[in-house]
Amino acid sequence: MKDTYDVVVAGAGCAGSVFAGRMASRGFRVLLLERERAEAIGRDRRDLIENDAFELSCVERPTAPEARPGFRGLEVLTHDSTTSVALSDFPYTVVDRRLLASRLLAKATGSGAELVTQCIVGSAEVEKGTVTSVATDHGTFRCRLAVDASGSERVLCRTFPRGMGIPRQLSSRDYLSIYRETRASDGRDEREGQDESPGLSSGYGRAKKGYIRFYVGRNGGYSWVQAEDNGESRVEFGAAVQDGPSAPDPRDIVRGWVDAHGA
Repeated sequence: MKDTYDVVVAGAGCAGSVFAGRMASRGFRVLLLERERAEAIGRDRRDLIENDAFELSCVERPTAPEARPGFRGLEVLTHDSTTSVALSDFPYTVVDRRLLASRLLAKATGSGAELVTQCIVGSAEVEKGTVTSVATDHGTFRCRLAVDASGSERVLCRTFPRGMGIPRQLSSRDYLSIYRETRASDGRDEREGQDESPGLSSGYGRAKKGYIRFYVGRNGGYSWVQAEDNGESRVEFGAAVQDGPSAPDPRDIVRGWVDAHGA
């Protein structure tokens, strides 16, 4: 490991790994810093990722086991269910996020990026408005370009001098609190055109097997109901709420739906 690189990237998640791998493949000396162990990188969950995201980022579409059985359709609704749009196809891939992160990291290191795990980034050193080095508990690394791919942690940005025009921290309104539960279902399909859910979950009906209902604009966030069609009778409900002093707890929204449906 050297002490000078062309590029230092803080965060070896999907974004950091893709960027590091792309730069390394072009011949730049790249150092990728990550606070977790390599095997712990990535979220331990399944997520929907737009197919266009893979194409636009030139990342190969995942296959099994990284790609999981998908869904047949998606319906997007306003929070009160008065307006809905049914997509003619399903432009998403259901992805195991940990396996995706592992693949992208392996591609980055395979392209020549150096990886340092269990590394705590301390600060970015700035000279005349330009980041010139990154200080860590493994040493200080000089660089021509520094990239903060640490997400909401903002490990580099939070140490910038004031006046650089880059926020040290995100506003609380830039955050969403998310909660989801997966429950066994009795297998009933939703009743067309009827709203079954009272109380906190008002406006949310059942999802048919193999379909997702996605509600936007509620509490500054979104909610969803999805029912798998892979031989198991399971239904997932999740809610995302924009953070704020009067924001409801997304767990209450989810559990209100669960109680209403007996899932």
